[in-house]
Amino acid sequence: MQSTIEFLLKVTVCWSCCLLWYHFLLRGQAKLKANRFFLLFTLFIMPFLFFLPAYTLVEEVYTYNLTGIMVKDGANLLALPIERNWSFWANLLLVGAAIGLTRFLIGLIKLWHLFALCKQQVFEGTKLLRMPDSSDCYTFFGYVVVGTEIEEEDLACIVHHELAHQRLRHSYDLLLSELYTILFWFHPLVYLYKFFLRELHEYQADHIVLEKYPMQRYGDLLLQRAMNTRVSLLHNFSNYSQLKNRFKMMSNKQKNNRQNWRYAMILPVLVAILVSFNTQTVRAQVVEEPDEMPTYGTCQTETADDLKQCSMTNLVTAIVGELKYPKSAEAANKEGKVVVEFVVSKNGKVESAKILKSMDTECDAEALRVINGLKGWNAGKKDGKKVAVKMVIPIAFKLS
Repeated sequence: MQSTIEFLLKVTVCWSCCLLWYHFLLRGQAKLKANRFFLLFTLFIMPFLFFLPAYTLVEEVYTYNLTGIMVKDGANLLALPIERNWSFWANLLLVGAAIGLTRFLIGLIKLWHLFALCKQQVFEGTKLLRMPDSSDCYTFFGYVVVGTEIEEEDLACIVHHELAHQRLRHSYDLLLSELYTILFWFHPLVYLYKFFLRELHEYQADHIVLEKYPMQRYGDLLLQRAMNTRVSLLHNFSNYSQLKNRFKMMSNKQKNNRQNWRYAMILPVLVAILVSFNTQTVRAQVVEEPDEMPTYGTCQTETADDLKQCSMTNLVTAIVGELKYPKSAEAANKEGKVVVEFVVSKNGKVESAKILKSMDTECDAEALRVINGLKGWNAGKKDGKKVAVKMVIPIAFKLS
């Protein structure tokens, strides 16, 4: 099962690719429904696809056991770094989510208190909540709030805009994105998604309004009513920071955008991300030695025995030169043996290193550090082809 860090890295890569694609290729397109679907799908659905059953590649692994290596204490000893305590980070994530959820609930309570101050009014068959001594106007699910200070001649156009948000159910998008910002409060890409969604909602509402009202009148009204709301779940009629892009989209709404390739080309990109992240290699154990054992370092020999001896000499030199007796084990007079298992891959890299027999936490960590840091392996071969080889090596820690 993948770790939390691995999952977050996969999601970050996926969201980064999708947001870059949207910003540079889709954001200016008039296909607003397609853009909304793209943002909602990549934000809310894509992360769950990484939990689908992984595609499995089977790789044969041969076995070759090494002789033991003894490491004695010396004068120059290096202490290992303290092991990271991941439970601290998990608790930090939970605390941040709890704070975000508390702020969200407090915001809802304040919103209901605001609604309680409003008076209901029926305007052209639509129930409105009129906020006294206010010029704000916004939508929240089935509620359309309009300030009493808004002039009657502007009321019809503003209500038409807010009803567009209501019919398109934009509040559901914002509610889900708000919950995501609580869950992923530490992730900046979630906030960027939320910004793009709010911007897209305004584009859709603007296009609906322009079907009934002329652009010049509507544009003048937007400039006159430019304001910001502090409640993130609401659709404000005129957000000053988005006006420039909204005017640009309104002027382009009549253009015939036939660049469907911008949407089609993202599909293979998303599929490639899913396949690459949801593919795992399972190594099938083969109970026999390869034709040629993995060797370490450079050896200029002719016979197999000389090659084996040269490789072992290089390996012992590398391990003994790097491995240090942990100070904590030395102070406690601990001695013993650590047995490490690892795989030399087809590319000559150390993979899947783990402890088969433990001695001490610090000694185990030191042995793994050195084994994982071994560079210069030459892969083993079977029938003339490079193969992965599982190797087991005992390392003895003994005080002199």
